Parts: sequence; structure tokens; C-alpha cells
Amino acid sequence: MSGCEEEETNKELEATILAQYPSLARHVTITSDTYGSIATGCQKGGIVLISGTGSNALLVNPNGRIARCGGWGHILGDEGGAFWIAARGVKILFDEEDNLIDPIFSTEKLRSVVYSHFDIKDRYGMLEHAYTYFDKSKYAGLTSKIGKAAMEGDPMCGRIMYDGGYALGRHISALSRNIDSDLFMTENGLQIVCAGSVWKSWELLRPGFLDGVKPHCEKDVPVPKFTLVKLTYIM
Repeated sequence: MSGCEEEETNKELEATILAQYPSLARHVTITSDTYGSIATGCQKGGIVLISGTGSNALLVNPNGRIARCGGWGHILGDEGGAFWIAARGVKILFDEEDNLIDPIFSTEKLRSVVYSHFDIKDRYGMLEHAYTYFDKSKYAGLTSKIGKAAMEGDPMCGRIMYDGGYALGRHISALSRNIDSDLFMTENGLQIVCAGSVWKSWELLRPGFLDGVKPHCEKDVPVPKFTLVKLTYIM
């Protein structure tokens, strides 16, 4: 299940389900939905990196040892997820008008995309979407439109997608110190299962992702080789 990262909370939920529905099953096990992707795509261990509305990364080593990065929700994190990318685009417009920043590229196209998506005429119209009628899914839906503008050649939107890719790559570099070296020894290197709709924009994310994977902190370890894996469904 999404968000089930803490073992103690999972145990409480298991006990509650069994207490309320005693005839449902003999045993109930609750765990994070990220384990399913790992089990399907990486039989001997690897990383699942989720980038949907939010973001989350889980490393499972061959010996069963795990490590996590992200998954803290839109207030504390979710870097590289659709909400984060969209909110970054909106914040650039606010900061520019407040004279806090001089964007490196024109924001004309970005402004048009944001205003059209939220059906507003100026930044004051954005306030009800950010507070009164906040809808995280509505925000996240903006990301695909930023991606479309980037594909059409807008450099500001392209930069925002680069930043999204970089943030996702940083999840990998953050986990690198905990990766069992055996996971690097396979023919295709470290297996990274990519889940979530943001990965549909991989070509836009790629430059930033490759920069983000590089070591950034003192204990980060270089990832010599990796393969991105996308799960498919056969009906």
C-alpha cells in the first residue's frame, strides 16, 4: 500500500484489519507498494524509484537489507514528483514578479501554460488554488503541460524538467552508500525500476537525472553502471 513505510504502523493496521474482519484471512501482511515493483523487476535486488504525483525510492539489497530516500509527502519532500515539478514552475513566476530572481530564460511560455491550466488571469488567481481550494492532483496535472512546452522547445520549461530529473537522480546518489557492491556486478549494472507517470517524460528528465546520479555528498558512492527498467502489463 502507498505510504506504508513504517513497520510499527503496518503492524497496527494488520491487527485492526484482522480484528474487524476476522473471517477475511488467516494472515494479513501490510507493506509498502514499492516492494511489489522490486519483486517484479529485480529478482536479486535493486532500486525502485517512483515519480508519480509524489516521489519515493527504495533500495533492496541481495541480503534483504533495505534503505529508503524520500516519500515524505508534498510538504516535506516529493522532489522530482509531478507536484514538486509543477509547484516549482509556479514559484518561479511568483519569485520573478517579486523581483527575488531573474530567471535564466523567458517565462512567457511558462506563464501562459500555468495560467491556462488553472484558468486564471494573474498570480492573485493562483492563491485560491494554492490555499482555499488546494488540490494536489490539479497541481500535478500541470507537469505534463510543462513537459509538452519543453518538448516544443521552450527553454524555461525544459530547465524545470531538468531540475525534476536532477532531483530524481539525487535519490539514487543518496542511496549509493547503502548499495551492496554485488548489485553493480551484473551485466546491466544496478537495476532501477522506474514507476509513475513522470517517467513518460524521460527524454526531458535524462540530462538532469544523469547529473543527479553523480556523487554529491561526502559518503556518496559512484554508480558505475545502471539500467532503468519499466514494468509493463500484459492483459
